[in-house]
Amino acid sequence: MAFTDFKSTAQVQEEYNIRYGEENFIDYVELIPSDSFIEEFNFNLDNIDVFTSEASRCENVISRGLEKFVDRYTLWSHKSISIDDN
Repeated sequence: MAFTDFKSTAQVQEEYNIRYGEENFIDYVELIPSDSFIEEFNFNLDNIDVFTSEASRCENVISRGLEKFVDRYTLWSHKSISIDDN
């Protein structure tokens, strides 16, 4: 289900059986984006229809902010599986 299909945080929690607890969250770290990040971000906003779909937002906006953490987290893209992939 796309995140836009949910109407509230409570609905997500219920759907995925999520129980709230402070221990479930990553500590907040203040980040200041580099000039090159801001330049690329603005380029994407100006030249790519980043709001056309959830996949587009993830791949053209959100993932750019996560590149700094690639050594600690796994990044993946949207992939459709077809019968031919087996």
